Amino acid sequence: MSHIRLAYIIDNLDRGGTQTWFRLLTAGLQTRGYDQHVFCLNGTFHPEVVAAIRLACTQVEIIGRPRLFAGIGVLQLWRELQQLKPDLVMTILPYGDLLGRPLARAAGAPRVVSSIQTRYADKWPIQRWLDRLTARWLDLAICVAEEIVPYTVTQEGIRPEKTCAIPNGVPVTPPPDPDRRQTIRHRHGIAPKTILCGCVARLAPQKGLADLLAAFAQVRNSSRPDLHLWIVGD
Repeated sequence: MSHIRLAYIIDNLDRGGTQTWFRLLTAGLQTRGYDQHVFCLNGTFHPEVVAAIRLACTQVEIIGRPRLFAGIGVLQLWRELQQLKPDLVMTILPYGDLLGRPLARAAGAPRVVSSIQTRYADKWPIQRWLDRLTARWLDLAICVAEEIVPYTVTQEGIRPEKTCAIPNGVPVTPPPDPDRRQTIRHRHGIAPKTILCGCVARLAPQKGLADLLAAFAQVRNSSRPDLHLWIVGD
């Protein structure tokens, strides 16, 4: 069993793809004996997400923006990292990276890693400039896909030798119950043999939903009028 102590600094613990990955990560590392501590910068969180992460982690601390902006939260985070003495600090999401990298180094963390979840194309220029400053304190940037690596190097200033790609894992689950599938289809007026496409994503331009809708319309109008599309998100 491992006794490695990890500290995570993450923007928020709301429901989303990153948080789903984070739940799987912490649960998996718990079974391997890792001592895990989570610091959430934003006061935005979902109770179910926090409850699941608390099951796997020794500590889940919600700091909140008011305390961060007042400086109290920054000082608190630095002191807690100093006392915790983690073997590794992982920063997650843009503000987790921006604040977590220098604080982790200032607190004496021997290893600092960032999880790069996407191409952060909507960052302000000042954010990107600050990212380049904080990149010097990174030991490794872990991208969730090979396609993200070049963007991380050119736009966020992380050296190529300090990047790698590790795809997000998914749990192996049994096939859905056929009766339940048919019940849901019947409820929404979709025939049993109709091809149903699904997309679960945050409803933001970066997710490419406009491209999905255009492609779906083209296929449906040209060859598959019975095709259906469900989009789930907020």
